[in-house]
Amino acid sequence: MSNPSSEGRDDLPRISIETIKDWEKIKTNFSEAVQTCLDEIISSGRSSHVREAVSAHLTEWQSRLVDAASRNVRVNGHNLEGDGEIDRGTEMFDEVLDRRIWSLSEERIAWDKTLSQRRRQAPAQVEALLTDLLERQDEAESQHHPALTPLSDAVPERSLQNLDNISGVQAITMELVSELNTTVPQLVERAERGQMVIQDVAMVE
Repeated sequence: MSNPSSEGRDDLPRISIETIKDWEKIKTNFSEAVQTCLDEIISSGRSSHVREAVSAHLTEWQSRLVDAASRNVRVNGHNLEGDGEIDRGTEMFDEVLDRRIWSLSEERIAWDKTLSQRRRQAPAQVEALLTDLLERQDEAESQHHPALTPLSDAVPERSLQNLDNISGVQAITMELVSELNTTVPQLVERAERGQMVIQDVAMVE
């Protein structure tokens, strides 16, 4: 028949320590503190009988306290026995490695979430940015390079009908050709840039 109080103690969480070396250091520090206390008692001029009694009492008390504490300590996922040795009856488990794995897993999930959001948002953001840039460019070019004047407006119909001077017609024609030579390359360049933008957006998507 199991002891209810023992089962209750097993359910209590143990103090987690990463390595057995850390546990040994804790015991050493505690032992040094007890020895300091004993030295103070000895230096107070008490009788040898009192000093021996106190020394025996502190030694026994220290041993019992360490034994009780070890039953509530877990080193890297392994329970300690009363003598401070690791309980090898339990399944081998590396608690430090387990925490590291969980930490990396959570970090990976966070990065996956961030990348997923960027994949959804980046194409729309790039498209909006390019659209805004193209609109600004069109506006700037329209201010510096007004649209071509239609031929019917540039040369009045009555003037064309009544022109007898061929050189006059030639001058007007050359002026229009010159204006086309200036404007057409700009239109071609804009068309090429627009095609490049469309290709870039397609690659991002």
